[in-house]
Amino acid sequence: MGRSGFERARTLASRALFALLLTGISSPSLADCGPTDRKFFIGQHLQRTPYGLADQEHPLVLCNLRAGEIVTIRAYLRAGETYFSSTQRYKLARDQLNSLTDIPVEGAYRTAEPDGYLWSMTETAAVKPEVARMLHANSGHVAIEVSTDKGGGLGPTAISRDFGLSRVVSRQIKQDGLVARVVIPNQPNPERPAVVIIGGGRTAGYSMSAASLLAARGHPVMSLPYYGLDGLPPQLAAIPIEYFARAIDLFRREYMRDHQKLVLLGLSRGTEAAALIALRRSDISGIVLFSPSAILNSAAGSTGPAWTENGAPLPFAPDVEGEADAMRSQEPPYKTWPRYAMRLQQLGEDDPARINFKHIAADVLLIACDQDDVWPSAAMSKAAEQRAKREGKSNIASHVLQGCGHDLGPPVNPTTIRVFREPSNGALYSLGGTARETWWGQKAAWSALLAYLSR
Repeated sequence: MGRSGFERARTLASRALFALLLTGISSPSLADCGPTDRKFFIGQHLQRTPYGLADQEHPLVLCNLRAGEIVTIRAYLRAGETYFSSTQRYKLARDQLNSLTDIPVEGAYRTAEPDGYLWSMTETAAVKPEVARMLHANSGHVAIEVSTDKGGGLGPTAISRDFGLSRVVSRQIKQDGLVARVVIPNQPNPERPAVVIIGGGRTAGYSMSAASLLAARGHPVMSLPYYGLDGLPPQLAAIPIEYFARAIDLFRREYMRDHQKLVLLGLSRGTEAAALIALRRSDISGIVLFSPSAILNSAAGSTGPAWTENGAPLPFAPDVEGEADAMRSQEPPYKTWPRYAMRLQQLGEDDPARINFKHIAADVLLIACDQDDVWPSAAMSKAAEQRAKREGKSNIASHVLQGCGHDLGPPVNPTTIRVFREPSNGALYSLGGTARETWWGQKAAWSALLAYLSR
């Protein structure tokens, strides 16, 4: 990215520009079956057009069918030791099926969904042995089975999803108290900004799908956990912000080119850390915040500070009267947003726990969902943008996506699980949003990130 590209990116301030960032949400869709499919393949088959990266649109196209047939598609995926599956049934109006344009008559949805077979998968107890073998061979595979009411069918047939692993090199960092993974493109492009990913507080670990998919596009990436792994604090509590500074210094020194731009991607609680870093450094070009907070919150599961500086706690929004009652009045899965909304309501306009985005020189892009059940990220995003603009910051934009929940990120996994279990107390909490709208929210947010990085 040239200097002029970054200067244009710094004008990022309006919804119109955000709309431009949302272009390119999908890869070029598979075309309908062509003469080659009809001439050289006998019987039903999946079109063999090459797929793009796993975060791009992957419609299913089946050829050599018969108009009027009832076609059933079953899809399977393995995540760890858990299997997921979906079933959709179509009545064909022509001799082919394209999930981009055809609407199921039975299944989890009644709209044309190019990736519906993936996002609508739910956990399943068991799969056929041949499907299990196929999915164990490569955890990135999706297995597809096709049957028709006329006795025809396919499968299981593997669709290999490309997470870019053949295009990158991944390196573990454990030194000087730092724990991280760096993913470097095989063919680095110094014009493309480097990215540091700071994940949320729900689960400890690396954001490897996001890191690999970004690195496959030419971006050096550091995935930077900050608690819950060997060598790190066990909980999100009293995390020194100097830790992030040391990690960025190492990343710049050993993995980035001189004058290469650096963008921070923060997710959920990681948005607090990303903002704190950008407030203190002049070498950050932009911060992109998914499901953001506009305030500093307390430590996970306690009333102490989440962040420290020079050994002293940074300000945070304290517990307020009534929030415990607001939680006890619910049935699981619990929605935690009332707790945060109450804290936010009682926090003074100039309280030091509020993140002052005005003083961040970098571009700021905040992306939230209006059905976030974890905290009021939509309201916080809009308020942060409005306040910063009133105070003279032009290079900030927020966008609220409709119908989705808290779990924004790369669109690569089923979105039907709308709850999570808190490890500290075993309670079940809601992420919010519907499966379909969360999938499309993930696609929109991820597309906006990719567009910003390529400007």
